[in-house]
This record gives sequence, C-alpha cells and structure tokens, in this order.
Amino acid sequence: MLLRLTQIVGTLRVEGGPAGAEIRLDDDGGRATCTIPCLAAIAPGRHTLFASAAGHQTKAMTVFVGAGATQAVVVDLPPLTGTLLVASEVGNAVVTVDGRERGADSGGAGPPHRCSRT
Repeated sequence: MLLRLTQIVGTLRVEGGPAGAEIRLDDDGGRATCTIPCLAAIAPGRHTLFASAAGHQTKAMTVFVGAGATQAVVVDLPPLTGTLLVASEVGNAVVTVDGRERGADSGGAGPPHRCSRT
C-alpha cells in the first residue's frame, strides 16, 4: 500500500514597494522567500515577515496565514534619509551629492551648509 502525503500550506501574497525588496520569514538573516511583488506557499501559522531593500529602511511584521487560505500583506519601505554637514576652508566650494549640486559652502564665513537627501 502506498500513501501519499500532501503538505498543508497557505499562501502569502506580498505587494508594495520598492519592487524587488526581499521578503524573509522567521529569520531576518535567512534566505529570501521571495521578492516584492510575490506569492509564496508557506506553512500555516504565525510568522514574522522581514522586508528589506538597499537604500530603504527594513521592516518587520507579524502575519498569520491559515491552512488553504491566502493572506495579503502590503509592505512599503521608506527610503533611508540623512543630513550631510559640510564645512571647508575653501570659500564658495560647490557641494554636490549624487551628482546634483546642493549648494555652496561659506568657507568659514558663516555656519556650515546643511544638505538633506531624500
């Protein structure tokens, strides 16, 4: 007699952005389950979803996927931002960030120039 066992799974549908963001389940250092947008067959139950993409903030959330059910999740990862403080000894030095002119430094004649990158 031959018995065939069929694994009981649920489906996780992940949408959002940025496209290509990696989705990992239950281990933020583990292998990617899929990339956004995606459908993944996973074991039913509670899971921790980790979403990450270069240049974006990482997000973790708890999802519950029922057996034979589809759970939809929308993940939007905000871009990493920061502030750049520039000071130089050269007057009116042009400040460029990622190839775009962002201002000029006062060369010590005033407060340092602040640039914000989004």
